[in-house]
Amino acid sequence: MATVYVGNLSWSTDNDSLGSLFKGLSVTSAEVQRFRDGTRSKGWGLVNFAQAEDAQKAIENYNNVDLDGRTIIVRMDRGATPKTDLGGGASKMDSKDGEEVSSTTLYIGNISWDTTSDDLRSAFSKAGKVIRAEVMTRNDGRSRGWGIVEMSNESECKNAIDTLNGSDVDNRTIRVEFQKPRGAVSSTRAPRRRRPRDENVEDAAPSNSLFVGNLPWSCTDDDLKDLFSGYSVTDAKIQVGFDGRSRGYGIVSFTSTEDAQKAISAVNGSDCDGRTVNVRFDRG
Repeated sequence: MATVYVGNLSWSTDNDSLGSLFKGLSVTSAEVQRFRDGTRSKGWGLVNFAQAEDAQKAIENYNNVDLDGRTIIVRMDRGATPKTDLGGGASKMDSKDGEEVSSTTLYIGNISWDTTSDDLRSAFSKAGKVIRAEVMTRNDGRSRGWGIVEMSNESECKNAIDTLNGSDVDNRTIRVEFQKPRGAVSSTRAPRRRRPRDENVEDAAPSNSLFVGNLPWSCTDDDLKDLFSGYSVTDAKIQVGFDGRSRGYGIVSFTSTEDAQKAISAVNGSDCDGRTVNVRFDRG
């Protein structure tokens, strides 16, 4: 069985219309992901296929097609590690501590907002055969500032890291590294520790300031601001430690308490580069 991620879905797309898109392939389930209230779509879904070959066909034939008025994104789901490599390269193997030891997939960070998937493919073709190049986008189609490149083998991935990490693409110094599986912890960062919730602490009073937690280490101030685009953001700041590194959360201010409340409803529980963010009123 194999699973594909389908992104940039219309709010009106439901499980039936998502599954019908892949008619003729071995679809076993299709589910639009929704917020906890069960009514609002998160703008993306997961489709399971009985045959891995059909998952690859779905990516090849339906990525960037129109569904319910939106140009959708179809790719392999990164939430699970496939046992076989559909791209023809080395399989991905993870050690017990979550460290990736073999891969043909690269994470490309600090991408210019103007860089397209074709630009990414062109840049990395200098290092070897590119199987797939994709700039990750938000629900409104805007770049998230990072992307994924899959090379034909691990040796070409290492060559890409050696030659392109720290290089200039569209006037931005890009970062190139092996893509880590979801939930993996960087070898240079200590694991996040969850504090037990103090049941005696009351929820913060409504205000124009929000706490945004469980952010990926790669999230910047601009990324945080973009997460709340359309909600009158006046300031967005990632909180950092004495070493200048992100502490995994940020504070976002709005022009009004009303906009802050709307932002909580819209963004709490949504996905930010593979992490489910926690949004609430700031306790100060």
